[in-house]
Amino acid sequence: FELLAQEHDPAGLPDTLVHWFCEQFQIERCSMMLLDAQKETLSIAAQRGIDPNVAGRAKVRLGQGIAGWVAHNRKPLFIRVRDEADPPPHTDQDAYNSDSFICVPLTHNNQVCGVLNLSNKRDGEAFDDFDLDRAMLAGSIIAMTLGGQEQVRRAATTAWV
Repeated sequence: FELLAQEHDPAGLPDTLVHWFCEQFQIERCSMMLLDAQKETLSIAAQRGIDPNVAGRAKVRLGQGIAGWVAHNRKPLFIRVRDEADPPPHTDQDAYNSDSFICVPLTHNNQVCGVLNLSNKRDGEAFDDFDLDRAMLAGSIIAMTLGGQEQVRRAATTAWV
């Protein structure tokens, strides 16, 4: 978590964090989806391993698909093998090296700001409980960081003129 203690360009922070997740979790695919200003739709703020044309167009309404379900319910979704549970439908638009994936909500002060999606471990193995615990812990810290940035932006726009 030394990464979060460093100074960053706020616009580049999601990309920096996604890169960090790919390295720390040894994964080929990771995306951070953030809620729009109306808090209705998630879009990909940063990603690795997804076709950029697909990532640029991806919009997910709260409650729809995997990321939308996780954001709406504020609960992680952890699938070791796709057949072991009945998750929300998968898009199957891209190639995956295993059915295992993790999607965790990014929440701060009881407000969801987005989700973090992790898939395609480099060794092709399934994610485990330790991976889920790490993703949830890191997701919580990221949400606090993003939430803190939002509070600073709001304070700046309401500051005395």
